[in-house]
Amino acid sequence: MRLHALDTAKGISVILVVFWHVLMVSSSVGFTPHPVYFAVNAPLLSMRMPLFFFVSGVVVAHSLSGPWKDFFNRKLLDLLWICGLWTVIYTVVQGRPTSYILTSWYRPEIHLWFLWGLIIYRLLSYLLRRHKTLALALSLTLSLLVYHDLPQDFWGSLSTHQRSVVRYGAFFFFAVWYGRQMVSALCRWPWFALAAALMAALLASRLDLVFLLSLSGVMLILSASILISEHLVAVQHAFTFVGSRSLEIFVLHFAMVGPFLKMAKGYSHSALWAVPAVTLACVALAIALRRITDRFAPWLFRAPKGLMEHFGARIGALRAPSQLDVTPDGEGRWR
Repeated sequence: MRLHALDTAKGISVILVVFWHVLMVSSSVGFTPHPVYFAVNAPLLSMRMPLFFFVSGVVVAHSLSGPWKDFFNRKLLDLLWICGLWTVIYTVVQGRPTSYILTSWYRPEIHLWFLWGLIIYRLLSYLLRRHKTLALALSLTLSLLVYHDLPQDFWGSLSTHQRSVVRYGAFFFFAVWYGRQMVSALCRWPWFALAAALMAALLASRLDLVFLLSLSGVMLILSASILISEHLVAVQHAFTFVGSRSLEIFVLHFAMVGPFLKMAKGYSHSALWAVPAVTLACVALAIALRRITDRFAPWLFRAPKGLMEHFGARIGALRAPSQLDVTPDGEGRWR
């Protein structure tokens, strides 16, 4: 049940991201969605990415006890390859300066920033796996400072996506070491957790406590995911299907939103139906394209086997800095 709930929550977070991007792009293509969609989206803005990174943290936790070579090959190499490859593709397609291919590695400006964030989070979680108190304290402090823009204007030199990676780090690192326990507690009392999280979210929204809104939002959607997994199996399967294909959806959907909205705005009452329709169309087409390209170009979403073997041999000869004091069990073992 625990894993089903996490898969369901991940699927929900993916759909919420696409939903937001449909609204975000609408004005640039001359499309005006019904105001109800903006009203629904407003509280979700503080929840979708914290939820995604929380689930990502829980998923990566069991890999931290292994050797550096295995961790690099299984959790970092694919992300590095995909981030680099698709940055080049989008740089060419969008007509960006070629210098962006390099600058994107420290100042991402497109929707692929989530890959950059995952690379940083995963690497730091491995390096700091023996110092989890430090990692949690530092990430929480930085998250709170960015959420509340303290000190004022201090974070202005960072790009929007750089600030986002700092902002959401606490959710990932907490999930790495305590996410499993939190989900277990929610599984025991899902209805109570749902009600408590909803009340906390309403209070946080009224008091403009954005970090608390994000935290309660994560608990709210996780609790809902648990209940969906228990009582709505068909819905749970649908969200799990989407969540397990989050990579291709995140990478591809943004390029589809504009063309689909342009097509939809010529039809009657499109302000009412186009946003959910385009959201689902982008999700479905991204999944379909991945299935098609895997037959003749699997390297679009996976590092080539030869590259993995080459880097695996080289990386295996290295030792991560914090690997010197690893206990036999490891700090991040999935028990």
